[in-house]
Amino acid sequence: HGLYRGNQRLATLTGNAKLTDSKIVLTSPTLNYDLNTKISTYDQGGKLVNGESVLTSREGIYYGEPKDVYFKKDVVVVDPGFTLGTDTLMYNTVTKIATIMAPTTINDGKMTMYVTSGYYNTELGYGNFAQRPTIEDSTNTFTANEIQTDKATGISIATGNMIWRDTAQKVAVLANYGIVNQNVKTVLATQ
Repeated sequence: HGLYRGNQRLATLTGNAKLTDSKIVLTSPTLNYDLNTKISTYDQGGKLVNGESVLTSREGIYYGEPKDVYFKKDVVVVDPGFTLGTDTLMYNTVTKIATIMAPTTINDGKMTMYVTSGYYNTELGYGNFAQRPTIEDSTNTFTANEIQTDKATGISIATGNMIWRDTAQKVAVLANYGIVNQNVKTVLATQ
């Protein structure tokens, strides 16, 4: 059931409220929807399903025109290719790009990324992170001022004060630039 204020064109839906827009379904116990701005909000928990990705948070704002969702508090993304946990996240339902806005952990089963700034293309498994992200897997861990990582190739490019550690062999490499290939377990360090 719900309440619709016709003059303001505002709707409040309660009791398993559902919003469907193109390929996404947004559900929440209570959903507020502004027909003028096409903005929907919730603050009692919500779930967005976009293909195989399921995104949940306590609070959220869905912007219908750019297809952006601003998730806040206890944000979790579960996808067949990875899981993501954070406090604040912007996600575009068309491009499937997650903009990192707070300390975030992304785990794809092979490696774990600890990031605080940048973006992650959830469909391609490509990330571009700033502010000293860290990536680790079963044999090594590395950090740098900026890291670009591509799940498809297994290659990460680390720029600025890179520290790479082989946790099994107890070896550390310090450089200003590095290319880490996690598929074949190599690192090329220069500068």
